[in-house]
Amino acid sequence: MRKKFRTKVSPWTVCKWARKFGSIKHLAKHLGIQFSKIWHMDEMFIKAKGKIHYIFAVIDDKSKVIALHISERRDIKSAITCLRKAKNIGGKPEIIVTDKWNAYPRVIRKVFGRRKPKVKHIVAHFRKELVVHNGKIHALSNNRIEGWNSWFRRIYRGMRGFKSLVSFQRFLDIFGLLWNLKSDAWEFLEGL
Repeated sequence: MRKKFRTKVSPWTVCKWARKFGSIKHLAKHLGIQFSKIWHMDEMFIKAKGKIHYIFAVIDDKSKVIALHISERRDIKSAITCLRKAKNIGGKPEIIVTDKWNAYPRVIRKVFGRRKPKVKHIVAHFRKELVVHNGKIHALSNNRIEGWNSWFRRIYRGMRGFKSLVSFQRFLDIFGLLWNLKSDAWEFLEGL
């Protein structure tokens, strides 16, 4: 009978691995992290170094973090950057749920184009929209990502901040990976 060994790894060690051995996409793929085809996208403001910054977030309907992006402005360029990161990591979704910010339809078209199969865009801010998809009825709202945003804000309040946006972005990338490891990946690693 083969013995199973368990090793505790600190978050900082995983951060160093990511820097040394490859991208977040590579690590996520290697660890067996799978994302669903229903995504939620939102932005939130955060105070860093006495200034307001924006974190754009894309999560799936299982609350797995696909992409996080820090920006000094809430603009289309930053939203496109975040959604491109998500596309690079998680592929192409079938549905994206957002709030009422009027830039999201342009952002989604810019990243995923207008060709078939089109990505369905659902605007559902704090209220559920019923959507028929793949023969099933889904009640979709942006409550999932709004809840995630408030949870992240509580975590961030306990931190001392960052010296630069580059270090903040590195933290967000690793944080997203570690967030996802708390679920699927541990089961994957135990099976090795």
